[in-house]
Amino acid sequence: MEARAAATPLGDRLRIGGTMEIAGFDPRLTPGRIEGIKRAARRYFPRLLRAELDGAAPWMGFRPVSPDGLPYLGRAPRHPNVVVATGHAMMGFSLGPISGQLVAELVAGEPPSVDLTLLAPGRFG
Repeated sequence: MEARAAATPLGDRLRIGGTMEIAGFDPRLTPGRIEGIKRAARRYFPRLLRAELDGAAPWMGFRPVSPDGLPYLGRAPRHPNVVVATGHAMMGFSLGPISGQLVAELVAGEPPSVDLTLLAPGRFG
């Protein structure tokens, strides 16, 4: 956490990720953040060569975030035939399985196995 980076295996590679930047819809990468991630990687993986890091293609992705930090999950208020599941921020991989289960329950017309009141897509009007 001190370095604000995380490393996770991704197939036969190592994915090193950084922090979330609130930047609207600007798709440009921030060179200073990329450099900080590389420094953190070398600090915790000293045998990792700088050339390996420089040869890796940097990537960024938009993270949909709600004002309260909770995802939106449930039926759209004005279009009940639309099921919404978004706003997972940086927790999409870990919340994906339960979100998928809840979406399946809603689409199948079953009552959700978890109370979705706090996640209602229309909670902010």
